[in-house]
Amino acid sequence: MKASLFSEKKYKQIFLNHIKYTYITFAISSSLAGCGNSSTSIVKDSYIDEGMTMTASQLLDNRIICGDVEWDSFEDSNKRKIVEYKCTLINTKDFLAKKRSSYIDNQGIALHERIKNLKEEIRTREANISDLTVNGAKIVEDRLAQLSGKTPETSDRLVKLARIVDQFNKLKSNYNDYNYINLLLSDDFQSLLGSYGSSQEHDKMLTYFNRSKESFRAQVGWMQSGKTIAEQERYKKENVDDYLKEMKKYINELNIYFRDQMTIEKDKIAEEKLNYTKSLESMRKSQVESIEGDVAKHKENIASLRSSILSAEEELKNLKNTSDEKFPQYEKIIEKFQWIVNKENVSQPVYGELVAISSDNNKNKILIKHMNPRKTLQIISRIDAKNHDEYIEKLSAIAFLNFIYN
Repeated sequence: MKASLFSEKKYKQIFLNHIKYTYITFAISSSLAGCGNSSTSIVKDSYIDEGMTMTASQLLDNRIICGDVEWDSFEDSNKRKIVEYKCTLINTKDFLAKKRSSYIDNQGIALHERIKNLKEEIRTREANISDLTVNGAKIVEDRLAQLSGKTPETSDRLVKLARIVDQFNKLKSNYNDYNYINLLLSDDFQSLLGSYGSSQEHDKMLTYFNRSKESFRAQVGWMQSGKTIAEQERYKKENVDDYLKEMKKYINELNIYFRDQMTIEKDKIAEEKLNYTKSLESMRKSQVESIEGDVAKHKENIASLRSSILSAEEELKNLKNTSDEKFPQYEKIIEKFQWIVNKENVSQPVYGELVAISSDNNKNKILIKHMNPRKTLQIISRIDAKNHDEYIEKLSAIAFLNFIYN
């Protein structure tokens, strides 16, 4: 409750101070008017702050950044008395000259560097085109070597089949039980014997070999464990020869089977080789098209780069005109304030602006518009600036901080 009363008292005091300020300003203005003073005098003698410590004249007639000060009064379209103040800021003739010159220098350097880089890029792409054109065939073959393996000439299966067929040929010309045993127990024979379904005879052979291979292997093992050749021979006749007798029945069929398998494998490799060759040609064609595409892309990019060079050269040619458009030549900077003086001879600031004046009035440019001229006058009273750049910078900064605070 106390906080609420305190706030109410505080705001009441602020309101009374404002009424007091307005009344005194009105009284002074009326008094001056009674003495025959002009509207301009009324404005000049009006206070810009609530503390009534500084008049408009004290502030505006003694600014070191103003080379020329003008006061004028007139009636607007609504027959109201208007007092206008103008300050011509010192050393503001063509105040953008440095920026204009700096823009030309910096942009000139940037454009020259850009043109240089574009030309370098063109040379690089032309070298790439030359390399692709001259060495295209070699590049294709190198890429194919990376993308593909060696041409299939043989296979592990064909090598094994060739070994078995060779052993059958030797058996045919010079049969020996022990050589036949070694062949039957070899990994090559066991792995290449085939699967069921080839033919009825082959299925019958497979059934026999699969049924007897473990016992046959065991008997051969016992035979080979004999201490003497005589013992081994005796064990062979008693236990192994029965297996061999049955297995010899299939020796010709096995020979034919493995030869047929060898032919099938060779045909398979030949087909793979043919497919590989076709695939290689397809890849070669694709790589040639890829290189042709790369050349076409380089040429397209070179055309675009040359167009960019022409654009940059055109920018360089028109750099002064561009600079003049971005940073026009102005005659001066003027700061303007306007007040309305009512029938009771009370003045009220209503408008203010900082404007760059051109030789062509249609090209004047408002640099800053004082949206709250009374507040701006109070801000100006706190600015100590010796040139227009410093003044505009400080004015903008304080105005921004006040905006944030409010």
